[in-house]
Amino acid sequence: MISQMPPLVRRCAGLTLACLLLIHPAWQPCVCGDDVVSFRNDIAPVLIAKCQPCHGPKKSSGDYRVDSFERAMVVGADEIVDRIESEDDDFRMPPDGDSLPKQQRELFARWLDQEATYDDLNPKASLISIVPGIQHPAAPGHYLRSIPVTALAFSKSHTELYVSGYRELLVWNIPERTLTKRIPNLPPRIRCIDMHPSRPLLAVAGGIPGRLGEVRIIDQNTSQVLRVLHRSDDMCFSARFSPDGRKLATAGADGTVQVFETDSWIRTHRFANHSDWVQQITWNQASTRLASASRDHTAKVFDLESNKRLTSYTGHDGNVYSVCFAPKGDDVFSGGSDGKLMRWRVEDGKTVREFARQQEAVYQIGLLPQTQRVAIASGDPYLLSIIAHNAGEPKRFSPGDTEGQAANLSAAVSFDERLIAAGDRHGTVRVWTTENHQLMAEFAARPE
Repeated sequence: MISQMPPLVRRCAGLTLACLLLIHPAWQPCVCGDDVVSFRNDIAPVLIAKCQPCHGPKKSSGDYRVDSFERAMVVGADEIVDRIESEDDDFRMPPDGDSLPKQQRELFARWLDQEATYDDLNPKASLISIVPGIQHPAAPGHYLRSIPVTALAFSKSHTELYVSGYRELLVWNIPERTLTKRIPNLPPRIRCIDMHPSRPLLAVAGGIPGRLGEVRIIDQNTSQVLRVLHRSDDMCFSARFSPDGRKLATAGADGTVQVFETDSWIRTHRFANHSDWVQQITWNQASTRLASASRDHTAKVFDLESNKRLTSYTGHDGNVYSVCFAPKGDDVFSGGSDGKLMRWRVEDGKTVREFARQQEAVYQIGLLPQTQRVAIASGDPYLLSIIAHNAGEPKRFSPGDTEGQAANLSAAVSFDERLIAAGDRHGTVRVWTTENHQLMAEFAARPE
């Protein structure tokens, strides 16, 4: 079969499968009893880390893909071994640098000697869906520089703030501005943190761009990862518990919105109506509908009872970054790269009114139901609070330090709605009181 393939495909296939031996530090071989090499434990994770970025569903160099066992094995094993062991620089794979270490070659050779068996049920399943949840590398002890704050969540006590870090969550005491806890075993980029309304659970969405997307369910008491959901080939951007706590919705770069039961973690719904990244999702108060914001320039509403899309909103002139249901009624607010905060109706997808127009993109919308207000975080260095039913004159949450101001990428409202926090592109976190809009805390969210 190899001889019948075009030369470019043959070369790319040999290169890709030779990459199986370039073991990613997060996925070290876990050879089982009797030296059995497991495809799903040992081989598939390396394909994902080293080969799939160039030979996956979005990019397939040489028309060759490795994102499933069936696709990866369209080439024969003999040529792979020959290329790995060859001393000919023009024939050997990988083509650049030294040949692979002996231990790595032997690992792959053992798998081939064991008839290259597949130890999962469906050979057509995506590799990312069959591999065990990986153990992510540890975060650095201290950060040499600040990183953008892309996700925030208040604790139920309102005294602590969960902040996105590099491969970890950073838990900060707000009054004392001190780092009290670090939650490890998370992906390099974290895009959403959500707190279960009644149980000690956290949902964290993130991943590795172009390689991995996932949502991790974490026990707040032990910091242990309990489940890994919505595993995909690219980033996950959002994960939100329903107000009744019975469901979790997730969304990501694969363009899907998925819903899981929180008792069994069984997936109950999957909506694939968007043509590009789904960057945020939110629930209505009844836990029966979801709104989504997408890079395809639309926002949509889905109904779980009918399992259907109810409407699409097309009133933005660019990417839609954030959505939230209005405090009362069925209307939805959405914000995007055009700087607009729009309110629109679910029943027909028509605009009610434009509530705000910022000079920069609107990245996050925070809801304050008790006071019937919405707050927006944008490319401007302050937050705005707007009355939900009548735009009126917005109130401003201003940063204390007028120097080095940066775009606010994330925002969160405390459970009692007394506090609101924002994280900016320079790694600074600010917390204000919602009653008088006074700045009460400001700190660089960086372990030192």
